[in-house]
Amino acid sequence: MLAELLQVARNLTAQKIEIPLSHEDFGKPGLTGHTTFKVVLDINGRIVKVETLLKQDAAGLWTLKKGKKRFFPCIRLSDPLIKLEPDDSRWETVSTGSPDDVREFLCGIHDSVEPVDLSGLCKEYVERISRWQTPDGTAFIDRIHNFAKAFNLFAKNPKDVSKAIVDAVETKLRQHIPDEEMRMLLALLVGVRKESKKKGATVEYKIQLCLDFAPEDDLTFTLYQPRVSRSVLQCLNSETTPKTNIGICSLGGSGSLLRGSFPEWSVPPIISMPLSPFSKFSEAECNYRYGRADQDAFPVSAGIARSLVGALRQLTSDEFRGRTWCPLKSGKLEKKKNREDILIAYPSFAASELSVVKLISNQQHEEDEDAGSSQKRFADAAEPVIRAIGARGAESDIVEYLTLLLIRQISPGQIQLAYSAMPTIHEFGSAIQAWEMSGKNLPTNLCVPLPSKKSSSGFCCLPPRLLFPEDVSRALSQQWVRDGSESMRLEGPSVGMVLDLFLRKPGVWQESAERLLELTLVRTEALLVGAGHILHRDDRTTFELWKRFIATAQSGKERRRPDYSLSQTISLIGSLLYAMNSTVEDYMNESAYLLGKLLAMMDELHKCYCVVVREGDIPNALIGNGLLGRAAESPALALEELAERSRIYIGWAKSVGGADEKKKIAVHSARKILRLAQPLAERLHTDQLLEKEFSAVGKAHLFLGYLSPVLGGDGSATGDDPVETKDNKIN
Repeated sequence: MLAELLQVARNLTAQKIEIPLSHEDFGKPGLTGHTTFKVVLDINGRIVKVETLLKQDAAGLWTLKKGKKRFFPCIRLSDPLIKLEPDDSRWETVSTGSPDDVREFLCGIHDSVEPVDLSGLCKEYVERISRWQTPDGTAFIDRIHNFAKAFNLFAKNPKDVSKAIVDAVETKLRQHIPDEEMRMLLALLVGVRKESKKKGATVEYKIQLCLDFAPEDDLTFTLYQPRVSRSVLQCLNSETTPKTNIGICSLGGSGSLLRGSFPEWSVPPIISMPLSPFSKFSEAECNYRYGRADQDAFPVSAGIARSLVGALRQLTSDEFRGRTWCPLKSGKLEKKKNREDILIAYPSFAASELSVVKLISNQQHEEDEDAGSSQKRFADAAEPVIRAIGARGAESDIVEYLTLLLIRQISPGQIQLAYSAMPTIHEFGSAIQAWEMSGKNLPTNLCVPLPSKKSSSGFCCLPPRLLFPEDVSRALSQQWVRDGSESMRLEGPSVGMVLDLFLRKPGVWQESAERLLELTLVRTEALLVGAGHILHRDDRTTFELWKRFIATAQSGKERRRPDYSLSQTISLIGSLLYAMNSTVEDYMNESAYLLGKLLAMMDELHKCYCVVVREGDIPNALIGNGLLGRAAESPALALEELAERSRIYIGWAKSVGGADEKKKIAVHSARKILRLAQPLAERLHTDQLLEKEFSAVGKAHLFLGYLSPVLGGDGSATGDDPVETKDNKIN
């Protein structure tokens, strides 16, 4: 990751974009593992007030740190100020007592408080702050020095520190505060009593104090504001480096080497814990294979290390979200939820000209809104990017490129670069155009009924939309079972595999397409077969069976959407076939597709027969659907059985006469099917390619043929149902 970040940092510098300051000893205190309080001191070291801090208050906090436990001015206390044994009767007052009971409890414990030695714990930090000078542009240095003096006065006597905190809490409790806040303040003094079956009752004490300063001349001042934290970073970066730290940097020649850990970086809530972009944990035995661990494993200058993390922070700031970075579904499951990674996409020129992440991550998913309303299309997002790439010019003395980084948290204390690519912008433009072309690699009239408030039936038949790359992993994170009405969550394909396909990465993208197609068929075959059967049996004017099918899928705890999943699956199959050089113009004339088409025709013929002969009583199984699974494994045998089982329906279609209006439509459709199916069946019976099992590509062709409409140019079986086209027009 460091080499890629170095290139990004150089690009930012070349574009005269200021890289935020960073330092390995500067970080943000976490508020999840400890109950945190802000303790405000005046110039004389007296506590002005105590406030409870919650997670939403973490934005402006900062701290100097060393190791995992030493922080300043955020200090973690290890022992309660007032020690109560787990079986002490006073816990009842602490846990459930009224405010009056609590105040009475506090009155009797002033002399029994435990001393808190903050001076020894923070001496190194306070001396460091006191030595800070005033670099150019640094503000608030006088107030930072005054805070150090106030802290020395506050921490001078350990016993007085405890009493001052107890007095401040008691003062706070005299105010009208919620019970929850009162219990939190009491936890600052005595901790929390926990019951455990194995250990019995114990006292837990996880308290963090964020010390603050209130100067007499400015009541609104706080250490935890952006301008103060910037001044602190300026002071840290201007500190003199010991001469013993000079050495050879792995990234930039000789210089002052970084000692200790890298500066840390985080992007809440995806990566909420501040982490280093490089770590080689010294306590892991495997990291001693080459005799080096921690920072010794990769010597780098302090300036470069801080520049790398500063560049990373700049690209993942809130200002650049949706432009240079975005959260991206990784496909991996974590506690039944799809884990998110950080995708960074940064061009070697001004980022404002090329918002690439909008092409990869679809933040607005189809099922989030009505299918008939305006939805985000890949083509809409691609148009400005293609235009920007074209404006850069095809010929240039300088090769302009795009850096793609996918950063993943692999453990609570470690991140890794899960994927990286660096295509030129013109290679990237070609990849976008190829992806757009893959969205057209489906039969023209292949549509899926999706919910629409504008339609009287509640559904509108729409062509499948081209997926965004993130949607591919999302679509394949379910295993459909039974008849396609149930699914279970599984890990999706790796994002790297999908990005290789999307970027048409040389040497791997076609292999990725093959693997993704195999996975698609395995996970969605039940849905393709089940949904196709429902649609062939259903009345396209009411979609009653389709409504029941969706309702059954949504009856469990999972929010299953077989309609949208079917649309996504069909779209994905078309894109994958295109990547494997199987275009719609070719595969519509191949054996597998035609066999699927013939099976769909026999379903329609069977349905017409039931409308006329069985008075509309359509069975739960149509002959084409019943043979679909066998056709994928043994095409020739399935064709023979289809010929045998369809004789009764073919004979009926040849001899049936007129009837009432509804039956006349069915008779007319049956005769038309017969005219279309007969030459198709004759061709397939002499096709030698049906003697062996279909490959994954052949199975995909088979399903597309089965799901394509057999009559009418509007996507309906009988030609009487208008369909919304890609241009949102009605045929």
